[in-house]
Amino acid sequence: MKAALKHTLVMAGLLVASTSAFAETFKAKIDFPFRAGSSVYPAAEYDIQVYTLGGSPIVKITDPTTNSPRLMMPMPTDTNGKSGESKLVFNCISGADCSLSQIWSPRGLRWNFHQLKSTSADLERLAVVTVPLQVASTRK
Repeated sequence: MKAALKHTLVMAGLLVASTSAFAETFKAKIDFPFRAGSSVYPAAEYDIQVYTLGGSPIVKITDPTTNSPRLMMPMPTDTNGKSGESKLVFNCISGADCSLSQIWSPRGLRWNFHQLKSTSADLERLAVVTVPLQVASTRK
């Protein structure tokens, strides 16, 4: 009886997990080096995957020069739920030191990435740069 109950609970958990998983793959040509999380990436064309598992997003960016993937957990942002343009948003200080700030999904979802503390002088030199994303695939 206990084994049957345990088996049923495990199967129910797998069913919930499989029905609440969603993945999107984007392509972006980024013409400048940038930071995302603790990694630095060169200017290149990137495939970026966003996996949503039960509401928690995981972003995978693969460095095309080393073929080395990195996983990051961004913070979901309140959104109006309207679909719109998909893009990457970078915070750039003095036009050189750029870090990934947000990903905007065409489904109206947005994810924020942790940013380093900026001084008031940095904020005066801050520029926001956007890079359009092309949707490569979507799967549930």
